[in-house]
Amino acid sequence: MTAALVWGSLAAGTAHAQFTPEPDSQPEHAIGASVLPSARAIATTPGVSVRYSAAVSDVATSGSAPQNCTVTLPGMPGSFQFQTTDSNGNPTGVANTAFSVPAGGSQSLQLTYYPVSSTLSGQVLAFDFDCSNRAPAAVIHGVSVAYLTTSPSTSPTPDLIASLTAANPSAAGGLKLDANTGDGFMSTAVQNIGAAGTITIEAMSPEAFLQLTSASQNEIDAASDLNGASFSVCRYYYGNCVYVPQMTVDTATFVNNWAIFDVRVYGAQAPLVHAPGYNRAYLVFRESGTGRLLGAASLPVCSGTLPRC
Repeated sequence: MTAALVWGSLAAGTAHAQFTPEPDSQPEHAIGASVLPSARAIATTPGVSVRYSAAVSDVATSGSAPQNCTVTLPGMPGSFQFQTTDSNGNPTGVANTAFSVPAGGSQSLQLTYYPVSSTLSGQVLAFDFDCSNRAPAAVIHGVSVAYLTTSPSTSPTPDLIASLTAANPSAAGGLKLDANTGDGFMSTAVQNIGAAGTITIEAMSPEAFLQLTSASQNEIDAASDLNGASFSVCRYYYGNCVYVPQMTVDTATFVNNWAIFDVRVYGAQAPLVHAPGYNRAYLVFRESGTGRLLGAASLPVCSGTLPRC
């Protein structure tokens, strides 16, 4: 499943998402689900909440439309609610009310979580998307799963919102590596809606990314290493862009809290098959010094020499 991000109320940390389902990436008669942004970082105070945008899609090739759909967040202390939104990302209806999904279509949502801990670091938020007449949405890191880092209100951190765009899109809207060189490029405009701070920026495989989260060792072991691909990043800054393996940036240098970064993916030791829920390239923002996750974005990646890429 691929997603195009449309910025909504960034001050509230929301981003409205529009999704194109990939029927072959989900079991027959299942539903698909995606969540944006991939990661958030907030300072906790009584009553503070963190918001994500989501969409539930009908990815079945037959049968009735998904009915009586709900979203829960199992295993996390604190309260959680979901609410449907319109095409502009504005809440509609009543929170925590079951909804239907149009046949072959999707329903956008706003997910709101009220954390009680100020010490979460890359906490996996494995939302449960379920409809009464369908199998639940698959739990896929980078797609239906989000991540959260929290800190005390006395020591807030940057909170970085990003969405990647491929220079050479694949058929599914991800990154298509050049058939001859094996190189691929992605770019993003990043906004910091949190406090100022120094961050480390790096691109990586799903396997490396999950090591920064609370994912289990089994999940890490099962994640893709993108066949040993290498990564470099650069920042467009006064017309210059020099690629390095990672960089440290002070968010105070962002222009009106915005900055633009590019990512190069190269050197995979074998072609990458079209598997959007498995082969993904991540751009990651961490707190310098502690390494805590402050933001992330990802795109599916595949090799242009292979079918359906």
